[in-house]
Amino acid sequence: MQTVWERVAPLVREGKLLGVFLECAYENSQPDSSLFGHLTPSWMMSEFHQLAELVALDNPEQALNGLKVVVTHMKPILKNVPAVEYVIPQELAELNDLGIKFIIPFQGMRIGF
Repeated sequence: MQTVWERVAPLVREGKLLGVFLECAYENSQPDSSLFGHLTPSWMMSEFHQLAELVALDNPEQALNGLKVVVTHMKPILKNVPAVEYVIPQELAELNDLGIKFIIPFQGMRIGF
């Protein structure tokens, strides 16, 4: 992701990046050993903190404020627990200290930037 962030950072800095699509397949309770390269809300926010530092090292807390992020590829868990489409947005909201605007799409939803 570092290479992607290095290319994206100038676009964010210049206000030219309209949004990001990024997968968040599992909720935070999924063990790292079972992620197989997928992200959890904690790992997603860790990635966005890295981007924020590349965008504005002097003020990373405000660097991504208002950035639209469409959360994709949430994998259903076949257990008698709350569905990931409810848990992942809640976990992202709790961790979102960067002011990112997370969009949780649903089938047929029109997304505008």
